[in-house]
This record gives sequence, structure tokens and C-alpha cells, in this order.
Amino acid sequence: MKALAIVQQFYPDVKYIRDATKSLEIEVTDRDCQTAAVKKHRDCALAVACKHMATVDGAIVATSAAYLVRGDTATRYKVPASVAREIVSFDRSGEFYPGTYWLDKPFHKLGAPGASGSNQRRAKPKPKAGFMQLRRGIRADLRKAAAPAA
Repeated sequence: MKALAIVQQFYPDVKYIRDATKSLEIEVTDRDCQTAAVKKHRDCALAVACKHMATVDGAIVATSAAYLVRGDTATRYKVPASVAREIVSFDRSGEFYPGTYWLDKPFHKLGAPGASGSNQRRAKPKPKAGFMQLRRGIRADLRKAAAPAA
């Protein structure tokens, strides 16, 4: 599934996606953590903090990519491994620690092999038995997420 189709599941008015050109600093407060919802791409603590920025209309945060929406354009960011671990911890325990977090600019351009949402992905080897247990108890992959109720 292409990145635009993924974002349109959450924000149907988005018509364009672009890659971020530089990293973005996000300040997550206690209030963001208290009003956040577990396993929700648009309502986790990091997404709530992103929405408090004056230039952002909405946010979609997964463990590998984040999309910040402004008008009809979504900007794609890479979620660093340290932030992804915090997201996994939040989905499992409901605790997200306030502080400063970073979203990185993507390494791969949209449509390039290895880019998020690219149709040109390489075939992934099937995981060994038991490996998938590491993904239990967290939000669904963006490619498999159903459109949320409005």
C-alpha cells in the first residue's frame, strides 16, 4: 500500500505527501501523556504533542514512521529506535514519559526501495516461530490499520 493511501485512511483530505527535510523536536508534556490513548495512531502521547504545534492539523505516529498533516499535505518523518521503544512501552503499559523527543528526516525518499509505503520493497524473509511475540500488545502496523471511525 502506498504512503498516501495509508495517510488517507486517517485523513481523507490529504492529497500530497512529502519527506521531511530536517529533523523535528517534539516536547511531550504530562498533559499530553494523560490525554493520550493506547494503541491509537492519532491519539498516542507523541501524536497529541505534535498536534499542539501551531503548524500541524493532525498527526499519525507508528513505530517506524510518523506523518504530520497540515492542510492537504502530510510530511513523513522517520521514528528513531529510541522513540519506537517508548511507543511500544506506552502501548503495553499506558505510560509515556514526558520529555523532548526527535523525529528524524527519512533516509530513503518516497518511492525509493526501502522507503516507507513504497511498492518497490524487497521480499522479507518469514520470521521464525516465536519472533512475532515481540510485536504483541502494541498498535497495528499502519499498512494493516483499519480506517478509524470519524
